Amino acid sequence: MYNKLGKDEIIVSVLLFILAIVYRILEDYKVNMIPPELALLVLIICTAYLCFNRVVKLMINWITNKNNFYCTSAFIRSTKFIQAGRGSYICYLIEYEDESNNTHVKELHSFFSIKNLKIGNKIKINVDRNDPDNIIVAFSDFIIAIIMCVIGIIFESVLIAVYIFLH
Repeated sequence: MYNKLGKDEIIVSVLLFILAIVYRILEDYKVNMIPPELALLVLIICTAYLCFNRVVKLMINWITNKNNFYCTSAFIRSTKFIQAGRGSYICYLIEYEDESNNTHVKELHSFFSIKNLKIGNKIKINVDRNDPDNIIVAFSDFIIAIIMCVIGIIFESVLIAVYIFLH
């Protein structure tokens, strides 16, 4: 949940963008090659993928490796602002130790916290014994998954209502 956009998400977004442009150009020139129902159906599928992809991956990761995770703490080593469009967002660099006392450093690009986090703060994480780079930020990942599900359900409900209205 805490990584940047994956290749699959970028590909789906680009394909959706290309389809929207092609559909709009064809509609402007009154060429009906793509029916509106098909365009809307592709939009529904792509939106569902983008909203629920990470949530499903988190659930699969948690369920398949449930017994391999152990709870530990990570310290926020530093923060940096990453440029995104006109604005920027904060990225946390965390440091934690695995069971063998090897230090790992990881970037958290999406993080949810009720309190303001500063350098040196401690956060609770779950680390996979077999793959120490596979971590789940306990509270943050589950709250972000819930928020993503709510947003996805709202988007999908609107799109499905429009699809039903067109029929």
